[in-house]
Order: sequence, then C-alpha cells, then structure tokens
Amino acid sequence: MEHKRPWTLIESTMGFCHLIYTAEDRLVCTTEGSGGADRQNELANARLIAAAPSMLEALERCMEVLEITDTPCSDARDMARAAIAKASAPGESAREGKVMP
Repeated sequence: MEHKRPWTLIESTMGFCHLIYTAEDRLVCTTEGSGGADRQNELANARLIAAAPSMLEALERCMEVLEITDTPCSDARDMARAAIAKASAPGESAREGKVMP
C-alpha cells in the first residue's frame, strides 16, 4: 500500500486545538483539549496521529523483511499483520472496530 505523506500537525495559537493535514492540505482531523494539565498528552496524541502514515509505511516495510527471513518472530509477525489490517481497513473505527457513520 502506498501512503501519501507527510501529514502535518498545526497547533492553534491558543493551544486548545490541533489540526492534522495531508500533504495535499486536506484536513484529516482536529483534536481538542482543555489546554490545561493534559496539554502535553493532547499534543503527544496529535503528534501520534500525524505520524500514522509514516509509521504504517515503516511497519509494512518491516513486515516485508519478516516475511522473507527465517526468524522465530511469529508473535511479531502476527502483531504487525493485525496492526496493518486495522490501519488499512476502510471505514473502520480503530477503537471499536465498527463502521463509522
């Protein structure tokens, strides 16, 4: 699967909202928070979302290597397959595994 990257994280000047955009300047999502004590966690979550396409591409490349090598990493392969499937399933909610409205 080819991924268009990078996604860009833009933090609002007030620090309450984070915007994540594709390389084509399409809005992926916004994250909102209180801007208080949880601000660092909110920013970390937004950074994780923005890095998702790059992380998926890296995992897919690792999976290619795991598939052609004879290493005893069946747990790692299973976990990688499951993560790639979850990230690649169209219309699926990562949290609940249900189709989003």
